[in-house]
Amino acid sequence: MFVRTKHHVDRLATKLRSQGVPAGALHGGKTQGQRNRVLADFKEGRTTVLVATDVAARGIHVDDVSLVLHVDPPADHKDYLHRAGRTARAGASGTVVTLITRDQRRQTLRLTDKAGVKPKSLVVAPGDDELARITGARQPSGIPLVDKQPKQDRQRPGRSPRGGRPGDNPRGGQGGPRGQGGGRRDGGRGRDAGGRGGQPGGRPQGGGRGKPRRRIDA
Repeated sequence: MFVRTKHHVDRLATKLRSQGVPAGALHGGKTQGQRNRVLADFKEGRTTVLVATDVAARGIHVDDVSLVLHVDPPADHKDYLHRAGRTARAGASGTVVTLITRDQRRQTLRLTDKAGVKPKSLVVAPGDDELARITGARQPSGIPLVDKQPKQDRQRPGRSPRGGRPGDNPRGGQGGPRGQGGGRRDGGRGRDAGGRGGQPGGRPQGGGRGKPRRRIDA
């Protein structure tokens, strides 16, 4: 599925996934590693729909793509050919569909004429059986697909979160944690200034905050 803007790519892919369609998003705003993973998922069948921009159209080389859908009409005949060339590769057959409104009809006909293509026109509405027949569309499950959470960095055994060893005093002292017997004294006043954890009513260290939650906007 081809659209013109990166924002539209992300929005459409998110919408498809919220309806249970395994869709991936590909555009120039992603890193090379992200683009490689999206293409690998599409090639290996983990995602069945790829939403992309024109910039990405020139770098997609995947066999057995049965349908190319222009959600947004291409800007010129060269972009049309680049998009359409993603299907019917290596002697295989494929279908190319361009969705247009009435006011886009004349411009699209000029575009396809320059590309040497004589398309068949059909007036359809969302949900028409003829549209499903042409594109091979099927009813999605409607069950949202949840993105996998990224793996968190694991802490090395025997190391504290700040990089020291268990029991080490960050300020160089020996003994227990700050606020206990190993803390420093404050000028003979008899008050322990080693840390908040040793004061009555003080906030205990290492608690209070839970694991960060990731928000997924659907």
